[in-house]
Amino acid sequence: MRSLKCVWFVGALAVLTPGVLMGRSHSMPVTNRSQVGYASPEGRELLNQIAERASAIQNTIGPLDRETRFDKADSWTESSALNDVRDEVNSMGKDLRRLSDLRAQLAPWQQRELDRITPLAVALARTTRDAIRTFDQNIDHTWTTQLPKDLTTMSECANEIDSSVKETTKVAKLDQEIDRLKHKS
Repeated sequence: MRSLKCVWFVGALAVLTPGVLMGRSHSMPVTNRSQVGYASPEGRELLNQIAERASAIQNTIGPLDRETRFDKADSWTESSALNDVRDEVNSMGKDLRRLSDLRAQLAPWQQRELDRITPLAVALARTTRDAIRTFDQNIDHTWTTQLPKDLTTMSECANEIDSSVKETTKVAKLDQEIDRLKHKS
Protein backbone atom coordinates (compact mmCIF):
# COMPACT_ATOMS: atom_id res chain seq x y z
CA MET A 1 0.00 0.00 0.00
CA ARG A 2 1.15 3.51 -0.80
CA SER A 3 2.02 5.50 2.32
CA LEU A 4 0.33 8.88 2.54
CA LYS A 5 2.40 10.83 5.00
CA CYS A 6 1.31 14.27 6.09
CA VAL A 7 3.63 17.05 5.16
CA TRP A 8 5.57 17.29 8.42
CA PHE A 9 4.24 19.65 11.03
CA VAL A 10 6.28 22.80 10.56
CA GLY A 11 6.06 23.46 14.25
CA ALA A 12 3.47 25.92 15.41
CA LEU A 13 5.30 25.81 18.72
CA ALA A 14 8.27 27.45 17.05
CA VAL A 15 6.01 29.96 15.34
CA LEU A 16 4.65 31.12 18.69
CA THR A 17 7.06 33.68 20.00
CA PRO A 18 9.76 32.50 22.32
CA GLY A 19 8.66 35.24 24.74
CA VAL A 20 5.12 33.92 24.80
CA LEU A 21 6.31 30.34 25.28
CA MET A 22 8.81 31.28 27.97
CA GLY A 23 6.23 33.31 29.85
CA ARG A 24 7.88 36.65 29.15
CA SER A 25 4.58 38.12 27.98
CA HIS A 26 3.10 37.45 31.41
CA SER A 27 5.79 39.46 33.12
CA MET A 28 5.12 42.51 30.96
CA PRO A 29 2.73 44.95 32.62
CA VAL A 30 -0.78 45.38 31.32
CA THR A 31 -0.93 48.83 29.81
CA ASN A 32 -3.59 51.14 31.20
CA ARG A 33 -5.69 53.04 28.72
CA SER A 34 -7.90 55.95 29.72
CA GLN A 35 -10.90 54.60 27.82
CA VAL A 36 -12.47 51.32 28.86
CA GLY A 37 -13.27 50.42 25.26
CA TYR A 38 -9.92 51.34 23.73
CA ALA A 39 -8.73 48.61 21.42
CA SER A 40 -5.87 48.34 19.02
CA PRO A 41 -7.48 47.93 15.58
CA GLU A 42 -4.74 45.53 14.49
CA GLY A 43 -5.07 43.64 17.76
CA ARG A 44 -8.83 43.34 17.28
CA GLU A 45 -8.31 42.09 13.71
CA LEU A 46 -5.72 39.54 14.82
CA LEU A 47 -7.97 38.24 17.58
CA ASN A 48 -10.82 37.91 15.08
CA GLN A 49 -8.51 36.00 12.71
CA ILE A 50 -7.50 33.68 15.54
CA ALA A 51 -11.17 33.00 16.35
CA GLU A 52 -11.87 32.31 12.65
CA ARG A 53 -8.91 29.92 12.47
CA ALA A 54 -10.10 28.13 15.61
CA SER A 55 -13.57 27.79 14.10
CA ALA A 56 -12.09 26.42 10.85
CA ILE A 57 -10.10 23.87 12.87
CA GLN A 58 -13.28 22.72 14.64
CA ASN A 59 -15.09 22.42 11.30
CA THR A 60 -12.27 20.30 9.89
CA ILE A 61 -11.87 18.08 12.94
CA GLY A 62 -15.58 17.34 13.55
CA PRO A 63 -16.19 15.11 10.53
CA LEU A 64 -12.69 13.64 10.70
CA ASP A 65 -13.15 12.69 14.34
CA ARG A 66 -16.42 10.86 13.61
CA GLU A 67 -14.96 9.05 10.60
CA THR A 68 -11.76 8.08 12.40
CA ARG A 69 -13.61 6.63 15.40
CA PHE A 70 -15.64 4.33 13.16
CA ASP A 71 -12.84 3.51 10.70
CA LYS A 72 -14.68 5.20 7.86
CA ALA A 73 -12.04 7.76 6.90
CA ASP A 74 -9.62 6.90 4.19
CA SER A 75 -5.99 7.80 4.69
CA TRP A 76 -6.12 10.49 1.99
CA THR A 77 -8.98 12.29 3.77
CA GLU A 78 -7.25 12.02 7.13
CA SER A 79 -3.95 13.26 5.71
CA SER A 80 -5.59 16.19 3.95
CA ALA A 81 -7.60 17.20 7.03
CA LEU A 82 -4.57 17.00 9.33
CA ASN A 83 -2.58 19.12 6.89
CA ASP A 84 -5.38 21.71 6.86
CA VAL A 85 -5.42 21.80 10.65
CA ARG A 86 -1.64 22.07 10.77
CA ASP A 87 -1.74 25.05 8.39
CA GLU A 88 -4.39 26.80 10.50
CA VAL A 89 -2.43 26.15 13.70
CA ASN A 90 0.73 27.55 12.14
CA SER A 91 -1.16 30.63 10.94
CA MET A 92 -2.66 31.05 14.40
CA GLY A 93 0.86 30.92 15.81
CA LYS A 94 1.94 33.73 13.48
CA ASP A 95 -1.08 35.79 14.56
CA LEU A 96 -0.19 35.22 18.22
CA ARG A 97 3.40 36.23 17.54
CA ARG A 98 2.22 39.49 15.98
CA LEU A 99 -0.13 40.12 18.91
CA SER A 100 2.72 39.53 21.30
CA ASP A 101 4.87 42.01 19.35
CA LEU A 102 2.05 44.58 19.64
CA ARG A 103 1.48 43.92 23.34
CA ALA A 104 2.36 47.44 24.54
CA GLN A 105 -0.18 48.92 22.11
CA LEU A 106 -2.99 46.53 23.00
CA ALA A 107 -5.87 47.43 25.27
CA PRO A 108 -5.79 45.72 28.67
CA TRP A 109 -8.60 43.35 27.63
CA GLN A 110 -6.63 42.40 24.51
CA GLN A 111 -3.52 41.74 26.60
CA ARG A 112 -5.50 39.52 28.98
CA GLU A 113 -7.03 37.66 26.05
CA LEU A 114 -3.57 37.09 24.57
CA ASP A 115 -2.46 35.66 27.92
CA ARG A 116 -5.59 33.49 28.13
CA ILE A 117 -5.45 31.92 24.66
CA THR A 118 -1.69 31.45 24.27
CA PRO A 119 -1.50 28.33 26.49
CA LEU A 120 -4.50 26.90 24.64
CA ALA A 121 -2.79 27.52 21.31
CA VAL A 122 0.38 25.86 22.56
CA ALA A 123 -1.65 22.82 23.68
CA LEU A 124 -3.41 22.79 20.30
CA ALA A 125 -0.07 22.91 18.48
CA ARG A 126 1.41 20.09 20.57
CA THR A 127 -1.63 17.89 20.14
CA THR A 128 -1.72 18.57 16.40
CA ARG A 129 1.94 17.57 16.16
CA ASP A 130 1.22 14.40 18.13
CA ALA A 131 -1.82 13.57 15.97
CA ILE A 132 0.22 13.90 12.80
CA ARG A 133 2.98 11.69 14.22
CA THR A 134 0.39 9.09 15.25
CA PHE A 135 -1.18 9.19 11.81
CA ASP A 136 2.18 8.86 10.04
CA GLN A 137 3.16 5.86 12.17
CA ASN A 138 -0.23 4.09 12.01
CA ILE A 139 -1.69 5.05 8.66
CA ASP A 140 -3.58 1.79 8.18
CA HIS A 141 -5.29 1.58 11.59
CA THR A 142 -5.62 5.04 13.10
CA TRP A 143 -8.87 4.19 14.92
CA THR A 144 -6.93 1.91 17.31
CA THR A 145 -4.44 4.63 18.27
CA GLN A 146 -4.31 7.85 20.26
CA LEU A 147 -5.55 9.80 17.19
CA PRO A 148 -9.26 9.90 18.13
CA LYS A 149 -8.38 11.26 21.59
CA ASP A 150 -5.98 13.80 20.04
CA LEU A 151 -8.71 14.97 17.66
CA THR A 152 -11.06 15.50 20.60
CA THR A 153 -8.41 17.47 22.49
CA MET A 154 -7.67 19.57 19.40
CA SER A 155 -11.35 20.33 18.95
CA GLU A 156 -11.74 21.29 22.61
CA CYS A 157 -8.72 23.64 22.49
CA ALA A 158 -9.97 25.25 19.28
CA ASN A 159 -13.46 25.63 20.74
CA GLU A 160 -12.08 27.26 23.89
CA ILE A 161 -9.99 29.72 21.86
CA ASP A 162 -12.91 30.57 19.59
CA SER A 163 -15.37 31.02 22.47
CA SER A 164 -12.97 33.02 24.60
CA VAL A 165 -12.08 35.49 21.86
CA LYS A 166 -15.69 35.97 20.79
CA GLU A 167 -16.96 36.47 24.35
CA THR A 168 -14.15 38.84 25.30
CA THR A 169 -14.65 40.88 22.14
CA LYS A 170 -18.40 41.05 22.81
CA VAL A 171 -17.83 42.27 26.38
CA ALA A 172 -15.31 44.86 25.17
CA LYS A 173 -17.84 46.21 22.67
CA LEU A 174 -20.46 46.47 25.42
CA ASP A 175 -17.96 48.24 27.69
CA GLN A 176 -17.15 50.65 24.88
CA GLU A 177 -20.85 51.39 24.36
CA ILE A 178 -21.37 51.95 28.11
CA ASP A 179 -18.36 54.28 28.17
CA ARG A 180 -19.73 56.17 25.16
CA LEU A 181 -23.14 56.57 26.81
CA LYS A 182 -21.57 57.78 30.07
CA HIS A 183 -19.62 60.46 28.23
CA LYS A 184 -22.68 61.44 26.20
CA SER A 185 -24.76 62.36 29.25
